[in-house]
Amino acid sequence: MEVAPMAVVNIDRDKCRPERCESGVCAATSSCTWRALEQGRPFVPPSVDTNSCLGCFRCTLFCPHQAISVL
Repeated sequence: MEVAPMAVVNIDRDKCRPERCESGVCAATSSCTWRALEQGRPFVPPSVDTNSCLGCFRCTLFCPHQAISVL
């Protein structure tokens, strides 16, 4: 049986501007039910926990800067 490859979340560091999000908190991070996006502190770009990410695309819908894609 062949296993489908896992989706990979990509954060475009050129587009990601957490300082433009309310209080520096990434809108996409707070939208992730599985907490796959982690933001250590406000005004810092989020990182991805690949073990938690399901590749659901939800974060891409909530990022106001279109800085997140799922490959």
